[in-house]
Amino acid sequence: MPGRIFRTLLAAGALVTASPAIGEEGSWWLNVFFEIDGEWRPGHEIDGWSPREYGSRAECAERKAYAEARCTETPLDYPTSWFCSPGKPMDEPPEELRGIMC
Repeated sequence: MPGRIFRTLLAAGALVTASPAIGEEGSWWLNVFFEIDGEWRPGHEIDGWSPREYGSRAECAERKAYAEARCTETPLDYPTSWFCSPGKPMDEPPEELRGIMC
């Protein structure tokens, strides 16, 4: 009996240590916003620029860094800002872009 309890506790401990860190679990979305005619607009309003879902914050951050690097090397037609959001895509620009007219 004590052996079974020990094995159960050991297995539970392995599950806890294998779980992602708090804030990492669930879906994360990579969103892009374009500055068009002085207004920040979500990428989903432009064909081919819908948000992309990733399995962790780290993966989203990695893809964000990649996208930003590519845009630096080969600029797009409009200024861009990239953001990772937990749980669902962003419909509106984040606070730091709201009210900014370019």
